[in-house]
Amino acid sequence: MKTKSIMTAATKMLMALISIIAFSSILNPNFIDYIHTFHTKSTKVLSSEKHARICNQHFRKNTDADIQVILGPGPTKKTWNAESVLPHHNGSTSGTGIRVVGISYDAGNILNSMPFSHYMCETTIFSAALNDIPLQLYGAQPVMQMHSEGSEKDGKVGRMMALVCALPVDEVVMMVDAWDTVFQRKFAELEFLYAHKWLSPDFVIGAEANCWPDWAPYCGNSSYVQPDPSPTGFGFINSGTLIGKAGVWSEFLNDVINAYNDGLKDDQNVFAQIIHRHYKQRGYFIDHDMELVGSLQPPAKYAAYWHNDRQYFVIGDTRTVPAVIHLNGGGKELVNPARGDLWYLEVGEILTPRVKKAVQDYHIFVDGVKKTVSEICPDFFK
Repeated sequence: MKTKSIMTAATKMLMALISIIAFSSILNPNFIDYIHTFHTKSTKVLSSEKHARICNQHFRKNTDADIQVILGPGPTKKTWNAESVLPHHNGSTSGTGIRVVGISYDAGNILNSMPFSHYMCETTIFSAALNDIPLQLYGAQPVMQMHSEGSEKDGKVGRMMALVCALPVDEVVMMVDAWDTVFQRKFAELEFLYAHKWLSPDFVIGAEANCWPDWAPYCGNSSYVQPDPSPTGFGFINSGTLIGKAGVWSEFLNDVINAYNDGLKDDQNVFAQIIHRHYKQRGYFIDHDMELVGSLQPPAKYAAYWHNDRQYFVIGDTRTVPAVIHLNGGGKELVNPARGDLWYLEVGEILTPRVKKAVQDYHIFVDGVKKTVSEICPDFFK
């Protein structure tokens, strides 16, 4: 009798739990995604050995054992040789260890004090400084040029692989487009989103409503990219901002490079096809609510609001304020720095005096070299 009552109590508890889960899934359409991510994340990060094996596969042909990849802050010189991956980088950029990286062809120009795009200053550089983002730019070093043939857009994949292969398997890397990214949330808020709200998933992918490139096989079929229908309508991949652990990054980029070798083109097209292929098995987490990155590429609905003397872009359909805004495609026409569309710039691409003082001494690492914003973007501080 006692055993029966215990079983009955256990059954009631189980049914109650199932009811809670069912009810929660109604309230939170991403609930199944969360469960799937948390269930798989502890088993999907690559072992250090496999991470090394993938990286050696791509860099073994390098005959110059003295090529150095510089990572900062922390120990600066890391040597890549033909037999092993780079020694682990022990410096931590934050409490969560999130390394925020922009891959840029302009890194060499910055280091050599040569002219480069004002646009990247107006978007990525200034917004990083205003939000305490520990931004690091890479792309000039010789090892970064491997697997970088073709267009600049496609060539960034090889640079991304070189970067993640220089890191420990479990280090968290946030990759952003260095060209057209606007940070709008403080780094502490980004850390909270990733580590506490999402509980540190292995790989987070931004989503958007627009299907691009429009010739890709999945356009017109949102279930191609996202097997579980998107609860918010943002069912397509935005390749402008992703967060992942280095071991998952290396596995993902290995597939991307192989796809390029098979003739596929365009980073967003290739990323989306690889993500679709491995979405369930690897436990990728799709950010349907646009909390990480919001694309202002039409047809995205958004509004600009002012709060505490600064402007925020809010995604209309989800009512979220993304940590990062990606001005991809038509987004560059919607938000034009020259018109003063960014709160810290006046018409004519002029920093307001208050903002100029706030950002001029902020440090950003360029291929491991510490630079101030005024050194990187001198024309704005004359």
